[in-house]
Amino acid sequence: IQQYIFPGGCLPSPHHFKEQAQMAGLVVVDAHHFGKDYAETLRRWRDQFWAELESIRSQGFDTPFIRTWSFYLSYCEAAFEEGNIDVVQYTLRKI
Repeated sequence: IQQYIFPGGCLPSPHHFKEQAQMAGLVVVDAHHFGKDYAETLRRWRDQFWAELESIRSQGFDTPFIRTWSFYLSYCEAAFEEGNIDVVQYTLRKI
């Protein structure tokens, strides 16, 4: 995923995020977790991706591209659903 989908991407841990926020003079006062909702979003994207497969192929996208994106959508859906990764919206306050 880091090589083909999000080169240079980073998923900091909540601990690391809070540590960096504190170093910047901020403190987390609230956190909204919605990874399970994002799993549903990924499932819908995957379903739509497969529903539009002929259109995707007609635009010149080859089998390796299709397999890469199918893997990405499926892998991430499972990881978010199981809680291995999460989406978090933090509210921060100056210290």
